Amino acid sequence: MTADQEGRLWFISGGALHALQDDRHQEFAFPPALARKLQSAQALFVLGQGTLVLAMEDQLVTFHSETAAFEIVPRKLSGLKGLGLMKDGKLCVQTADASAAGPAYRLETYDGRAFEPLTGPLASSPLDGGASAVLEGQNGDLWLGGPQGTAWYHDKKWRSFPSADKTAPEAVLSFVELPDGRVWCATPDKIWEFDGRNWSVARGGFDRVNGLRRARDGSVWVASNNGLHHFIQGALVEKGAWVENGIEEGLPAASVRQVYEDPRGRLWAATTHGLSLYHPETDLDPPHTHIQNLSQRERNVPEGSTVNLSFSGQDKWNHTPRHRLLYSYRLDERDWSPFQEANAVPFPDLLPGKHYFQVRAMDRNGNVDPNPDQLNFAVVLPWYKETRLVLISLAGLTAALFFAGLAFNRHRHLLRSYAEVEDKVAQRTQELDVANRELLHSQKMNALGTLAAGIAHDFNNILSIVKGSAQIIEDNLDNPQKVRLRVDRIKTVVEQGSGIVKAMLGFTRDSEQPSALCDVNGAVTDTLKLLGDRFQREVQVSFEPAPALPEVPGSKDFIQQILLNFIFNAAEAMPGRKQVIVGTNRLDHLSDGLVLKPASAEGYVAISVRDFGCGISAENLPRI
Repeated sequence: MTADQEGRLWFISGGALHALQDDRHQEFAFPPALARKLQSAQALFVLGQGTLVLAMEDQLVTFHSETAAFEIVPRKLSGLKGLGLMKDGKLCVQTADASAAGPAYRLETYDGRAFEPLTGPLASSPLDGGASAVLEGQNGDLWLGGPQGTAWYHDKKWRSFPSADKTAPEAVLSFVELPDGRVWCATPDKIWEFDGRNWSVARGGFDRVNGLRRARDGSVWVASNNGLHHFIQGALVEKGAWVENGIEEGLPAASVRQVYEDPRGRLWAATTHGLSLYHPETDLDPPHTHIQNLSQRERNVPEGSTVNLSFSGQDKWNHTPRHRLLYSYRLDERDWSPFQEANAVPFPDLLPGKHYFQVRAMDRNGNVDPNPDQLNFAVVLPWYKETRLVLISLAGLTAALFFAGLAFNRHRHLLRSYAEVEDKVAQRTQELDVANRELLHSQKMNALGTLAAGIAHDFNNILSIVKGSAQIIEDNLDNPQKVRLRVDRIKTVVEQGSGIVKAMLGFTRDSEQPSALCDVNGAVTDTLKLLGDRFQREVQVSFEPAPALPEVPGSKDFIQQILLNFIFNAAEAMPGRKQVIVGTNRLDHLSDGLVLKPASAEGYVAISVRDFGCGISAENLPRI
């Protein structure tokens, strides 16, 4: 396909040459003599004065639209082959001199009327087997491509790139120059790129490349048997991306024979089922991208696991179905991956730590989502591999052991202190017990000292009675009645003395004997007997016993000692009339004012001592 200055689109189809301008279509049938050859025309070229050149393998045919006449271009040499247009609008052709020892290929230009040979090194082709395509670069360099490689005319000399070692293109179909000066060439199944030094494959996997065209916007279109492929490059696609268009995007057929951009900037695709015009303005909105969300557990991936991420997109007007959207992704702000149809990606053996995944969708019109969707996740190390956690654990363990040692050491000191305190308490308790026994003994001795005078006086009286009665018996031996009376008198006072002795023995006996049931009234009576007649002549002591008192567990010695202390203290506290009343009683309830209360029981026996002294002073009451 090609277009002339009038905007007519020319193409060959169905054994004829066709012209299309707006809604007007013209068809020019091939002359019968040339029909077979013209059917195999490989290219159309528009030269000056509206001359159209149909290039075949080894022949050129011109067509003039004014006369609608087809003419064979005459040439003395054989093998006239059209390679491509030069920057001045002339057609570069290759001729072959069959009379030479071997094929000699020469390069000339043709303006539709005459041939003009190239001069100097450009006059002959350096390629073995001839050339099939030519490109004149913006910097004046010349490129030739043929069945066995490529040649580059630069700095007034040729450099060849033979394809024998498969590092350079072979069977070159056409060239294009990109806006940045890179040169691409098409071979039957690959697109090659020259970086200024060497060739490399830009894209492969085509099912027969039929045409290569650079558009005004800098993008590149490739026509092939498996669709129309579009290479775009821009702000959102800095390294470029390939987009494949097929029947789903509106092409009449998947096999595209040629692609062409007319002077108005419209792109035409010639398919096996007819022409198709590209309308990019119908879909200018980019699709929206969405990443399938992960649960909180899935966001924390164990080390060594594979992270599987899925994503999808939605074209705003659904011009591109979901299954036809293309996706590009990147991990951790690295380079974007090439756009492809895959909507899931696995990441095995990622490094531990946080990771940031981004993905963006692109429709078949080349619109890229400017707001990529993002997902954050983390690869988690086992605790024993996490350096920070191990250090924290070791620090915590060290601190725990340190404080445990401190606690253990303090516990040992406390145990030692407790043992020392217990030893001291036991020692002090023993000393207090000894002191209590000594105090009790001292109190008994003091009480005995107080009682001694009265008891001595009582025994003197008893002895006096015994002595007097013995004298009377001696003097009245013949009077049995007087003897009997004095004998009874002696028995009586002896019994009285014996009772005093028993009371004294009970009072002085060791008080550590075990407790037994005690008759409280009897204990009080025996205590009063200890007072003697002399004490009772100075102090009037009376006893008011309660009837039928039960026996209580207790020490009679203690009861007697307590009563004697109370009675002696009461006697000393009364300066005038001295009277002490001792009483016993049974109680069902205890008064609330008791400081030392006995154990809880159904009933209690109480002993009271009353005197008529001045009482205890107020400052000494708290000490009681």
